[in-house]
Amino acid sequence: MKLLQERLKAMTTEEGQIKLLEKNLEAHRKSKRLLKSMWILMPIIAILCFLVVFQLAIFITGSLLLMCTALQLWHTSLDKSMERRLKHIKQSKRKRASS
Repeated sequence: MKLLQERLKAMTTEEGQIKLLEKNLEAHRKSKRLLKSMWILMPIIAILCFLVVFQLAIFITGSLLLMCTALQLWHTSLDKSMERRLKHIKQSKRKRASS
């Protein structure tokens, strides 16, 4: 009886983890809009800076490009790690169900 209760508790915990991870992954993917808007705004800001001050514009453009690239890489790696984690949890659940 105690073994059955522990097994049910573990199953609900795993299901909760899977649902939470799927929800986080979905929210993470929706945040791509912010990243895309940054890529759109970067050239506009750079052009406006070039019209005002040339030396400052080079610095601002380089900083914006570096920031957008770093955020893009970070977002992609986080997306892949979340997908791997979700895939691993689902595979371990299938293995337990089959055995």
